[in-house]
Amino acid sequence: IISVALGLTNIIMILRWNLAWGIPDEVFALGEASIQGAVGWICSMPIFILAARLCPKGMEATMYATIMSFLNLGGLVGGQLGAGLTVALGISEHNLDNFWILVLICNVSSFLPLAFLGWISEEPVDDIDGVMDIPDTPHSRDSRHIHGTDEENAFPRSSRSAR
Repeated sequence: IISVALGLTNIIMILRWNLAWGIPDEVFALGEASIQGAVGWICSMPIFILAARLCPKGMEATMYATIMSFLNLGGLVGGQLGAGLTVALGISEHNLDNFWILVLICNVSSFLPLAFLGWISEEPVDDIDGVMDIPDTPHSRDSRHIHGTDEENAFPRSSRSAR
């Protein structure tokens, strides 16, 4: 909700209200972009924290990369949809009459994910750490040996016999 409200500040500059308030375009744009960027990262932190708690131990980096991939894909799709809306609204470098409508549509569309909140299960997860532990498989044991956590098996048999 905060991100949408801050996104609507673009309309202030489009309609030139900032000049009426005595704020130059450059100062307004720089301040607004800085605040939006910081708030955007703060708003995404709960997603990263929840994902880190729910993923198996040792898989946090993979989970982070997956989330970032989805965020980048969303940005790409959003950019393409925005370009389509720009053409549909007849916005060009010479015609910015409907630009404020484009900004409004783009910001209000941020509420669309709220429609999917009902899909999230309300059942509590009792023991996240116990449920999500990676089982002790031969592959996981091999990876511990490679990283030197088990000193006796840290070297292959052929190198041990050579000692």
